[in-house]
Amino acid sequence: MSTKIEKPIVLRQLAAGWISTFVTVLIGALSVFLLGLVGIVLAAEQFSIGMFLAVAATASVVIVLFCYVLRDARGKLGWRISIGADALDLDLPASRSLTHRLKPVHARLRFDEIESVETRLEAYRSFGMANMNRSYALRLNAGDVIVLGEDRALGTQLASSFFQRVAERIVEHGKMQMRDLGMAEGRGGILSVLFTSPPHWDAPNLEVKRQEALWNRVTLTGALALIVPIVILLVAMARLAF
Repeated sequence: MSTKIEKPIVLRQLAAGWISTFVTVLIGALSVFLLGLVGIVLAAEQFSIGMFLAVAATASVVIVLFCYVLRDARGKLGWRISIGADALDLDLPASRSLTHRLKPVHARLRFDEIESVETRLEAYRSFGMANMNRSYALRLNAGDVIVLGEDRALGTQLASSFFQRVAERIVEHGKMQMRDLGMAEGRGGILSVLFTSPPHWDAPNLEVKRQEALWNRVTLTGALALIVPIVILLVAMARLAF
């Protein structure tokens, strides 16, 4: 029997969504600028293949990043769950995950249709680095799985915990269990942006040694994410000084 809720509890990601939208606009503007720069290089009288390749490569990377943050913003702004007295109202966009390729879900589910909330860690290795996400999903009595979303960048200063709180709310009000499926490993692709592939939801839990190795790689990646920008800034300041 579910806890009595006089007024539905609405869970959204509006603040995070607007921040992502702001970042998307900035990166989009940078993309337009770089594309314009590519045109200027092509139109220059003294055409330089080296300069063209450098600018074109930079523009390509920024455009890929723009598509990445645009997907993230759309997923956050369109995401909504309402917890009622005996049911969940789901409005889940397809872009609610950056690694899973999902269909949008717009449905009402009674708590007695939900067997449990499931969660697992998902590791993605790429070019010697690794990142760790934690995904959450509803397991229905019929056997279907509905992925709610993922907390990203675990083990780093950028770690999020929004979906952990969502899952706890659903478990509390629905009087159901939370099942931890352990850790699975997906394909990281190129820097976990292009050509990523998540593991199957029912993939077996990884061995302890493999989990430890992946966490060590995640910790190293998080440290590099902090150190590299500082080194670049120091080098730039040194060049300006001399």
